[in-house]
Amino acid sequence: MKNAFPSATTSYTEVDHLACSPMRVMVLDDHPPSELLAMDEALATSIGSGTSPPTLKLAVFPSPTVSVGRFKGSSDIDLDVCNELGIPVLRRPSGGGSVLHNGAWDLTYCVIVPLSHQLSISVAKGFEHLCAPLVSALDDFDINARMNEFGDLIVGHRKIAGAAQIRRRNALVVHGYLMVDTDLGTLFRVLHKPDESLTRKGLESPSWATTLTAEGISTSVPEVWRSVVRAFGDTMDLEITPSNPTVAECDNCRELAQKYASDKWSLLRG
Repeated sequence: MKNAFPSATTSYTEVDHLACSPMRVMVLDDHPPSELLAMDEALATSIGSGTSPPTLKLAVFPSPTVSVGRFKGSSDIDLDVCNELGIPVLRRPSGGGSVLHNGAWDLTYCVIVPLSHQLSISVAKGFEHLCAPLVSALDDFDINARMNEFGDLIVGHRKIAGAAQIRRRNALVVHGYLMVDTDLGTLFRVLHKPDESLTRKGLESPSWATTLTAEGISTSVPEVWRSVVRAFGDTMDLEITPSNPTVAECDNCRELAQKYASDKWSLLRG
């Protein structure tokens, strides 16, 4: 895919509305986990500075990986099980709890907009607007999901998608994931969510998660990709442009990936 931006002199930090806003979309499906996390920070730097437009990044982790929120410890992760199964634990740049990215069986996304953008008005507003396309995408598969105040999408009393965010480098970064065919048995072995946390979020215990497959939907990650991109364009009236990261973003990503792959960063609050 070619980079197709408006004029190189355009300052995207001036965009403060949703209607007809430009948003590039990129799909990354052949990168190590540390690079997938590092790219989010690289994109935040360029978007926050106004040199790149708002971006929707879709990605699939190459193998099962646990990502832990920037400000969280590892108390909800069974590290012995992770070691047994060879699942690495990395720290992402956004907040929120721990997530099992189940390789090619789920979809992760990252939406990055400058702080001048309407989506950045408040945490609640950010989740409200940025999760609406996921609700719409799930509706394509006849899944009736609702969003709680924590950015989780819930079917019945089970979580099918989640989101977390951080504001840094003059940009709002929202991470999210959608479970397509995640191995729930492995998920429940690796992550142990406290009952009080589940109750607060309106989730049942111990089976607090579900997937499209568990809900009786037979589909693929690429099909879900298409629905997510369609939903972002339709629900937000965005001008979606397929794209790749710029050369500068790729260079910055490779440099930052060393941090995200290091134990010093991953165990920062462990």
